[in-house]
Amino acid sequence: MPILSIEGKDYEAKLTFAFAKLADKRYKLVQKNDEKGKADLVTGGLENIYQHLMNYDANGLLAFWDCALEIYNRKKAKPSLEQIEDALSAVLESGEDERLFKEAFAAIENSGFFRLKIKDYWKNLDLVDKLAKNEEERKQSRMAKEMFTAKREELLA
Repeated sequence: MPILSIEGKDYEAKLTFAFAKLADKRYKLVQKNDEKGKADLVTGGLENIYQHLMNYDANGLLAFWDCALEIYNRKKAKPSLEQIEDALSAVLESGEDERLFKEAFAAIENSGFFRLKIKDYWKNLDLVDKLAKNEEERKQSRMAKEMFTAKREELLA
């Protein structure tokens, strides 16, 4: 598991129930659907973090570490969000940004805790092709899937 040094102390990322609960509490994305009878589009917290990491979004790193260190809250030893931000900023500014993203992404990918959820994420991405209403939508969904697959391979290399 990845380790982040915060104010001289090393913290190991933990992907547990605490991670999952905080991810859904703070990082779930709900897009309201204004059409009557249509459901809102909900992206779970884990999926949202996963997508942000795939796009090399620093907010995804912050969300990952916020959730990955939530287990330390049981002992009142979790660093504050500001402390996590400062530690991440220091590493990002040192030029090790790619390492941070790869470690966080691989931790989720290889986590036994989230294995089935990630497998389901990729299975759902395959379904988008089948749900497309026309050839243009199918083409766009194939391009998106190719882009996501390439990013995944890059992050896991």
